[in-house]
Amino acid sequence: MPTKKQLLTLDRSLGLRKAKEGFKNEWHVSVGKENFILNQEEAEVLHRATISGGRGIVWFENFAISIPHIQSILRKPIRI
Repeated sequence: MPTKKQLLTLDRSLGLRKAKEGFKNEWHVSVGKENFILNQEEAEVLHRATISGGRGIVWFENFAISIPHIQSILRKPIRI
């Protein structure tokens, strides 16, 4: 289990802050052969679940993500 200091470092490194003006963030989550695109709010829900030590499934409106099977998370700023 990560220490509180490691979690804070992880929290800052993921960059879950709001996007710069004129942009929005899309979060691409790879789970097995599937790729899910999350908006900022969904990414924050997933982030809170992972740093709290969750080991189950995070449910969204149309899909669910299994925390232990997440392979990568990539933030892509999109110009609006």
